[in-house]
Amino acid sequence: KPKHIISASYNNVPLQMFYDMRTLLGWQDRGHLISLRPYHNGLPNILQGVISVDNFSNQMWDLGRVSFSLKFEEA
Repeated sequence: KPKHIISASYNNVPLQMFYDMRTLLGWQDRGHLISLRPYHNGLPNILQGVISVDNFSNQMWDLGRVSFSLKFEEA
């Protein structure tokens, strides 16, 4: 069965969104898989897998906003 990989880039979003992703990463680091509802007709209703966050940048005019990339890979 092929694995699904979903990538997303977030630009100029509130810093809290990045903190929320770090919370999910902490959950994942404790050995849990992350569940994702992609809401896309070509994908299953629920995917379980792991996430990674990279390309973090807070070089915005407003230091309360950040940019980062997210990658979800089905387990």
